[in-house]
Amino acid sequence: MAVATERRDGAATVSTGCNERRVWQLLGEREQLRLQSDVDQADRFGQRWLLVTDRRVLVFAQDPDVAPQPATAFSFDEIKDADTEIEVSAGGLVLTLAHNRVEVIRFSRTLAAHFADAARVIRSLAEGVPAQPSDKLPLIRCPRCGRLLPGRHARCSVCIQTHAVLLRIAGYLRPHRAIAVAVVLATLGRTLIQLIPPLVTRRMIDGALQGHAGGTVDQRFHLMTSLVGILIVAAIAGAGIQTVSQWLAALLGGRITAQMRGEVYRKLEHLPLAFHNERGTGSLLALINQDTAALEQFLVQGVPFIATNVLMFVFILGVLLKVQWELALIVLIPVPLMLFGSQRIWVRTSSLYRRWWRVRAAFSSRLSESLYGIRVSKAFAQEDRESTEFDQRNGVLREAGIKTAVTSQRLSTTLNFINSTGIFLVWLFGGHDVIYGVISLGTLVMFNSYLGQFYAPLQYFTQVSQWMSQAFAGAERVFEVLDSPEEAYVAPGSVALSPLQGSLEFRDVTFSYERGKPALKHISVSVKPGEMIGLVGRSGSGKSTFIHLVNRFYEPDSGQILVDGVDLQRIDLRSFREQVGVVLQDPFLFSGTVAENIAYARPDASFRQIVAAAKAANAHDFIVSLEDGYSFRVGERGHRLSGGERQRISIARAILRDPQLLILDEATASVDTETERLIQEALARLVQGRTTFAIAHRLSTLRNADRLFVFEGGEIKETGTHDELMEMPHGIYHRLVELQREVSRIRVVGG
Repeated sequence: MAVATERRDGAATVSTGCNERRVWQLLGEREQLRLQSDVDQADRFGQRWLLVTDRRVLVFAQDPDVAPQPATAFSFDEIKDADTEIEVSAGGLVLTLAHNRVEVIRFSRTLAAHFADAARVIRSLAEGVPAQPSDKLPLIRCPRCGRLLPGRHARCSVCIQTHAVLLRIAGYLRPHRAIAVAVVLATLGRTLIQLIPPLVTRRMIDGALQGHAGGTVDQRFHLMTSLVGILIVAAIAGAGIQTVSQWLAALLGGRITAQMRGEVYRKLEHLPLAFHNERGTGSLLALINQDTAALEQFLVQGVPFIATNVLMFVFILGVLLKVQWELALIVLIPVPLMLFGSQRIWVRTSSLYRRWWRVRAAFSSRLSESLYGIRVSKAFAQEDRESTEFDQRNGVLREAGIKTAVTSQRLSTTLNFINSTGIFLVWLFGGHDVIYGVISLGTLVMFNSYLGQFYAPLQYFTQVSQWMSQAFAGAERVFEVLDSPEEAYVAPGSVALSPLQGSLEFRDVTFSYERGKPALKHISVSVKPGEMIGLVGRSGSGKSTFIHLVNRFYEPDSGQILVDGVDLQRIDLRSFREQVGVVLQDPFLFSGTVAENIAYARPDASFRQIVAAAKAANAHDFIVSLEDGYSFRVGERGHRLSGGERQRISIARAILRDPQLLILDEATASVDTETERLIQEALARLVQGRTTFAIAHRLSTLRNADRLFVFEGGEIKETGTHDELMEMPHGIYHRLVELQREVSRIRVVGG
């Protein structure tokens, strides 16, 4: 049996029952692994169990020892593969069956490493190979409180203090002190003006209407006219100050959020690819657009609202205490309950908004993916399937939003009721004092006029809580990005190798994108300057990961990568990448002109140099045939050009870079024969005198490589020239070449 346990040192272990101490009693199967999940299939907090025996994979809705009837079960005869799919805040264990793929259990990202290891065990058992769970999978913990974190770049939401977030937001006011001071003064002026109407109303009732101040009827009417004039002036002044205050708040909020949005984007540009892979494009777009927008709304509407109402609360309390302190104390009776209720609202709605954001981020990520893949869904007539999945995710988002809104409204209703008790008490005791001549009717009316403004900061705390919850949750995520460690472009003590000689060595390098799922295992190879290395292997064997490590998109989990004898982690990253050229299988072009895309590698290049690079890439002829030549705008992602044309522009971009280290990632994939010939001619000129790593889907294109590295299962199984590897009739490379030849013969016969 294998059970996930946790040690005091923070590491997670999986203990295995080598003594065969327990047999699955009812099924007569030997238990291999057992894991408990922490969420249900709808990503709500709950419990489900994964049980792997020597014959089947079973999922239980309850503890198998309590209710041994599984919810689902799959035999290894029908399982072809197993893997985990990780989303923003959760993931799923997916089994590939003969005709479909099934997600059998969900889990939070905290347990991602354990379920990735479970997928490895299931794959091995499905292939008939015995496997044991890993005996140690480290868990990432918050260094302050010790709580588990979902990933390397995650922050502990529990340890993020609200006042610290507020102070950090306030720090953005420093460059805009003048506007901030003007907003404060406008808010103060507006607050003072709002105190005038109840005082004037008291004077109207007691002095003008009831004549307590004495005087003739004409004098009382003249007093009434004067007081109405004061109200009109106060209303005009209040409207003017409010207009100026709102304009200043909008100006301040817009500038601060633009500044923050710029900081976030610049930070994202300098964060490692591992961070982007963990978050996903959709969630990052939501962060830049929606989270900063929520913060702007809070600054523009929430801050003036809070400031005005806090000042009103203080000023009105002072006025009421001065006029009639006994009745003012009665006004204060509901305040403790309202403060307690407001604090409960804050705690409850903050957690709900964090949950809602996680669901929204997952929704945005999947929506972005589906829109990018619209051509694929149409090509396979899967529009209905995509719509169904969208409806499911939209439903989860809807339920999260409804739960948040309903909870906020319910708490708001409770506060309103508490607020009403204060009004009832004032009428009761104030009415008593009026009847018995303790206070005047005008004083009672003034008290009731002030009550709405006095209780407003507490009564409308639900709205304020919504602003603050959204803004602070967004600010926390923004600051999490801003506080994430950047790629060390110019690290202290780094070495700038210029020019590169081009030698490279891997020393026992192991790397994994996800904990528990190594993509490369113990790689040890060396490459001489100017050598061309072909990377060969099935899809997912580790070729692209090897390239990513060469380009230092990721850091190895263990081992060293040496460039010209220097550890790659000690080399100045900017100077290194300035001497590396990359040609990808799916070339990415920006929505500018052809010339701008070629010059992207060297923005200071002259037009003559751009044309020379295009000619070397066999791209000049088709470029001049375009309607605007080198000024032709390629469209978003270069959609106005064919795949082969985009590829040749990317090769021209690499030629213009004139790199010493060249990476070709299946540069001739998915193009016709004639285009491939033109690309191969361009690549032949490009690789001369450079250290080159090339991945090619057509193995024949790597015949002239100095050496071939053959990958399988994240390891380099074979090395040698094409001829040397072909002399190994049972080797991996030999089988791959023969398989491609057979496919080519079938195509010829079929054609």
